[in-house]
Order: sequence, then structure tokens, then C-alpha cells
Amino acid sequence: MVGYVRKFIYFLFALCVMGIVIRPIFAFSGGPPLFHTGSPDDGYVTCNVAGCHNSFNLNSGTATFSISAPSNYTLGGVVSLTVSFNNSNTPKHGFQLSALDANYNHVGSLSPVDNKTQAQTVDNRYISHTLGGTDEASWTVQW
Repeated sequence: MVGYVRKFIYFLFALCVMGIVIRPIFAFSGGPPLFHTGSPDDGYVTCNVAGCHNSFNLNSGTATFSISAPSNYTLGGVVSLTVSFNNSNTPKHGFQLSALDANYNHVGSLSPVDNKTQAQTVDNRYISHTLGGTDEASWTVQW
């Protein structure tokens, strides 16, 4: 009986060590924690603060980040936005996005168009990459 207890304790210890080691390796690759867009509404907090970027600092690559939208749209209509990193020298990418007006109020909702992005709140005020989306350098979302 004592042998089984000792093995169980070793097993629990191993699980704890694995949890401590594995969490930083994968960090938030499945999507950043909420409220880390760097916007005034989020207190200018970014993923760099939350430890999302364990291997590289936020914005440390050579890529040019952009958000593109059509030049014309219908008020109240759906707008497709493209979030992208151009001329990138890194294999992984990610983003979190929210739409704010001039008074920092959330406007509209953001929706994924494929499995590379995900809405992060019930009211779709935030959207981000998914785990599979980190292999991409460009995403399309609807606002």
C-alpha cells in the first residue's frame, strides 16, 4: 500500500511539473486572453503584458501589420476586414481586435468567417486568432 501511495505522489508531482513547463510553451496560442487589444478601452494592455509571447516580444518581427477594409460600405451593413502581417520572417502570428468609436465605445460586432478566427465574447465585441490560425499571416473577419 505504501508503494502505491508513493507512486501516486510521484505521479502528481510529475503532473504539476508538466503543467508548469507546458503552459508557458503553449502560452495563449489558442487565442489571447480577453481585453488585450492595446486599446484605450482595454487600458492599453497588450498580450506582451499577459505573457502571450514567450519566445518573442510583441511586435519584434519584421512584418508590416495592417487592417484593410473596402473603400465603400453601406451603413449598418456587413463589412469584411482583412487583418494581415506582410513580409513576415516568423512562422506564427496572432491578433485580437475590437471596434471602437471616437469615445472608445464598442461599435458593431465581429464575426469569424472560418476556423482561423473566433469571436471571444457573447456579444462578439472581440475577435482573435484560433490555434490553427497562428499558422496564418492573414485573416478575414466580418464587422
